[in-house]
Amino acid sequence: MDKKRAVELLIQEVEKIPYLKTLPSNNDEFRLWLKNVENIINKGLEPEDKNKYQEASQFLKYLRGIHEEDLIQQDYIDEIIRYEIAFKAIVQKYEILGITGERDKGGEFENKMNKKEFMTFLNEKMQKVYELETLPPDNVEFPKWYKTIEGYLYKVFSKDSWEYMTFKEAGLIRGIVEDSRTQYLKDLKSRETALASIIETHEKLGDEESPEQEISVRFPLNLFDAMHFHPKVVEASKSLFESKHYAQAIFEAFKAVENFVKDKSGLSLYGKNLMARAFDEENPVIKVPEAGYFDKDVQEGFKFLFMGATLGIRNPKAHKDIIQKDPYITLEYLGFASFLLKRIDYWEARTS
Repeated sequence: MDKKRAVELLIQEVEKIPYLKTLPSNNDEFRLWLKNVENIINKGLEPEDKNKYQEASQFLKYLRGIHEEDLIQQDYIDEIIRYEIAFKAIVQKYEILGITGERDKGGEFENKMNKKEFMTFLNEKMQKVYELETLPPDNVEFPKWYKTIEGYLYKVFSKDSWEYMTFKEAGLIRGIVEDSRTQYLKDLKSRETALASIIETHEKLGDEESPEQEISVRFPLNLFDAMHFHPKVVEASKSLFESKHYAQAIFEAFKAVENFVKDKSGLSLYGKNLMARAFDEENPVIKVPEAGYFDKDVQEGFKFLFMGATLGIRNPKAHKDIIQKDPYITLEYLGFASFLLKRIDYWEARTS
């Protein structure tokens, strides 16, 4: 089944929702309807669409667990609304991407937009939050609002970008599901916080001051330089990071950590054994005067940090074909490697 046909069928199923709301909670039509929708999503749409369905489905299982298989009527209505929001969001995503016909939003979805226009667009969407707070949980404006922003971030950046993933993941259900009004306001607040974070990040990088420069992949590169990594990390990983070889950049950074420990300790060991011996709390080769004096517990704690970096980060990158696409997660890994290297420099200065 192609995507266009799947979206058409999904729209038909969504149109049945008002009727389903009129039925008692123990009806069989709702379950048949869910099976039809699941079949459409599985056969014609993307994995992320299936995730939206499963998120709503998990909520249904939660409710059934509370009420021992029998949903009270209000819970039944709340569950239909949750599916309605999820499925309308899926449909709108494909409308935005042109699967069911390109939407004309007054220029909002141009393929190219300069930074000034981009910031104006996002700030306009932020102003909409105040209006959304006053609406009931089953309103259609909220899914339209966040799917418009999601679609825009998808087009301007990419599916794997920090901006798109930050905003998209803000909508995931976390923790105990509360009443529909409270949950709605939490979801809205989560989206608002994510959007504010994206706006703030780009404003700090000076996007609003360069209206003719188009949005590009320079942001993570700027952050690499701004983080002032240890020289060994810069030497080992910068060129790999710039060329988007993120997994290799992480591996080389932690290989640099291992080589640095070898050089400082004079040991011929490697991996976990090297770290265990170099930072051994009973007879350390590299002492850890972290608080200005030697402490056995602190020494042991850093021993485990270095061992963990080897076992949990360096070794998997060396022996497995790991795909790493997110530059921002990569920066976090590189930051940890840099931290370990800088601590060794600090300890050496304190003990020399």
